Amino acid sequence: MIEKKNQEIGNLTQQLQELNNMGLTINTLQERIQRLVSENKGMEGEVREAQENLRLSAQQNQKIIKELNEFKGRI
Repeated sequence: MIEKKNQEIGNLTQQLQELNNMGLTINTLQERIQRLVSENKGMEGEVREAQENLRLSAQQNQKIIKELNEFKGRI
């Protein structure tokens, strides 16, 4: 009887340790997820800036082409 209870206590102790390990793993994964979310937010800003720069560059190219065509027309 005592031996059976000691075995049950051992099993419960082992399960508790496994749960603690799972908790540590979950915390580690949550930290990684938070870091990746932060990186994504930073990249989102960089992508928006790059898109705006491309838009401005395209506008400048169109303006230059228009000016060249006007210059060609005068020659």
